[in-house]
Amino acid sequence: SRKINLRYIHVNCRESRGSLFLVLKKVLIDLIPRFPQRGFSTEELLRMLMETLEDKKLFMILTLDELDSLIRVEGSAALYNLTRVQEQITKMPRLSLICIFREIQQLQQLDRSTLGTLQQNLITLAKYSASQLYTILNERIQLAFKDGVISEMTTQFLADTAASTGDARYAIEILWRSGKYADAEQAPEIRPEHVRKAIGSLDIRFSEDS
Repeated sequence: SRKINLRYIHVNCRESRGSLFLVLKKVLIDLIPRFPQRGFSTEELLRMLMETLEDKKLFMILTLDELDSLIRVEGSAALYNLTRVQEQITKMPRLSLICIFREIQQLQQLDRSTLGTLQQNLITLAKYSASQLYTILNERIQLAFKDGVISEMTTQFLADTAASTGDARYAIEILWRSGKYADAEQAPEIRPEHVRKAIGSLDIRFSEDS
């Protein structure tokens, strides 16, 4: 409504192997479709990002998902550079960060300067409840299955089971595997026994590692 030239980009740090270089490369490819593939350093990519934002008069919100991975691999330096570089290059703040941690304790691995920057606005999200997982699963069911393939009772059973972890991806994985078991049996619907098979085939540590 304010006609701000704004871009939102989401990058999963774990998928980028905890590398700031790969994170920045993904961002620049999004901004510059024909971004050259020759060997730049991380510092060069960071400068190019800020110069691109300045040249395009562009503001960016960059979400760094599973930031734990970046901290484990590169420590405080990567985040410190991201939060401080625009002070040296751009005329005004053009880059804002949303940092998502699986474990908030990872913040304690940062140095005091970086930690002070990130702790200004903290939002802690609780694990999903059974009712919330039921809602999420229903949305996926509507997208992935024909009507009547899975009953409300079976969906609730799945949600109640997955609620012990509070992990939506774990619940969705169970749903997918349940569908595969039903399909293999050429069953007309997904039944509780298919859900039980799916749970038995999936190590609960999946929810911790996913």
